[in-house]
Amino acid sequence: MHQPDGDSMNFTFRFSITSYCGSWKNTDVPRLCEDWLNPYAKWMRAHNVPHVMRETVVEPPPGWTGLIERPCAGHGEEDGQMYILWGAEMSPDFDHYELYRDGKFLANVTNEVPDGIPYRVARYEDTGLPTHSRHEYRLRKVWKDGRKGELGEPFYGVTRYMSDEERNGIGCEGEYGRMYVRYDGATVASWKPEALKGREVFFMQKNAPWGKEVHGGLPICWPWFGKREGCPKHGLARYLKWRFAWRFGKDSVLLETESSADTMKVWPHPFKLRALLSVDGPDALTIKFTETNTGEQPYESAFGVHPYFAVADACEVALDGERLPRPWVIKDFAADGKAHELQDCAGRVAYSVMSSGNDTWCVWNPGVERTPLCEMLGPDEWRRFYCLEPFMRQPITLAPGESREHVVRIAVSGL
Repeated sequence: MHQPDGDSMNFTFRFSITSYCGSWKNTDVPRLCEDWLNPYAKWMRAHNVPHVMRETVVEPPPGWTGLIERPCAGHGEEDGQMYILWGAEMSPDFDHYELYRDGKFLANVTNEVPDGIPYRVARYEDTGLPTHSRHEYRLRKVWKDGRKGELGEPFYGVTRYMSDEERNGIGCEGEYGRMYVRYDGATVASWKPEALKGREVFFMQKNAPWGKEVHGGLPICWPWFGKREGCPKHGLARYLKWRFAWRFGKDSVLLETESSADTMKVWPHPFKLRALLSVDGPDALTIKFTETNTGEQPYESAFGVHPYFAVADACEVALDGERLPRPWVIKDFAADGKAHELQDCAGRVAYSVMSSGNDTWCVWNPGVERTPLCEMLGPDEWRRFYCLEPFMRQPITLAPGESREHVVRIAVSGL
């Protein structure tokens, strides 16, 4: 297994496992390793085949676990995160450890005893550290009668280096291309599918004001689409900070967020949202958006997406084979249960969108006249994108405790 930055030793994996809770002798680590490395080992033992015997294993020093011989520290996946492991003191008179970082007391740490079975590795997660910073740690044992041992030898760890891209979002890169998702709004900011030989699918404005209305990528619009008096345009979801929840292989990530005191001021309903974003083969991207009503009252909500497809020239675009008029008009049409295709005639690329549950489609580009109304959009950037948006014009009621899923699939092809 590997760390996200390519390290061959997965310190995080060791931290998660912590240790085998039984006797170190019962594990018979040498035999297990021999069986794994040599598929004939079991057969040789069963048939009494002579082989070179291992040397007798002597009793290890106190605190030895078979996994960790000395305290160690290693970075986690998150920014400013450090995992610390050391062999646990198993004496019945032992109470806790004092952990020091960079010469200053950090925390008291006790052994973990889940279900009455003590872990044979002690651990601590240090957070809030600077990016790519080196830190010294030392341990001291404290006994139940108040006695304190000497400070142990220092050991060191370095937190991960994280670029601005890693800090602000998460990427998926595999044989089918690359996708990058911002934590701002769970917005797919970039997708370069293998089918287009790494060509970018989504337009993104320069100096995007993340946290405000951004023109670019694949924004999620919920719990309303369009304008609402006194409320953010296209709902709340695109303005919220989302967090990473899970990764499924190289091609899918799950992000989530929920209501807060700030969202309740704008839309007074508790909720939880999840967005599973997947590179679905060499030519497709899928969004599975799940909303859950975590309150005690029903609410009405609508869902949509607002993809900004990159085009060579917004004046040379067609919808389902029919050339569109000048791009500064908005064209709405009713959903018919079918996928619809936006063709970039100048760039020789087609974008097909399929959505579940929407009742309306919108085709949009601000054009030169309306571009000044779009915050921070450059004067000529309107030529580089066109939007094909499936959405729900009519909100639907969701009962307390219930969830609803919305699925959007985007496929690309050459013309």
